[in-house]
Amino acid sequence: MNVCALPAQKEEGKYAGPWRLTVTASVIEAGGRAVSSSTQADVDVAPAYIGVRSRGTGRVDAPAGFDVAMVTPDGQVYPGAPALKASLYREDWNNSLTYERGRYVYHSTRVLEAVGKESKWPSVLQGRVA
Repeated sequence: MNVCALPAQKEEGKYAGPWRLTVTASVIEAGGRAVSSSTQADVDVAPAYIGVRSRGTGRVDAPAGFDVAMVTPDGQVYPGAPALKASLYREDWNNSLTYERGRYVYHSTRVLEAVGKESKWPSVLQGRVA
């Protein structure tokens, strides 16, 4: 598997990646038989990602710990990471069964509710939250 890093492009609403690029080529010989080959490469245009890892198994009504790090696409600690802001949300779903066009259909709506206040980590030392 090859990994290609491309310069980041800041276009609003555009997904920066990561992507998996697949290229397939076929050649047909005079007798009509085809020979095909394909290859894949991971393409990543974001310079870094924020990684979050739980420090253990969560329990109801108990504090939970997380490790936060900024890493490059190849998994190395990102040098010169900026300050980070984080918000925690509780995810819930509203489900309803409605009768439409002669049959019953489920509709699900995702509801996000902010929990607590926004957390700010002003310094990220060596790619890890200090």
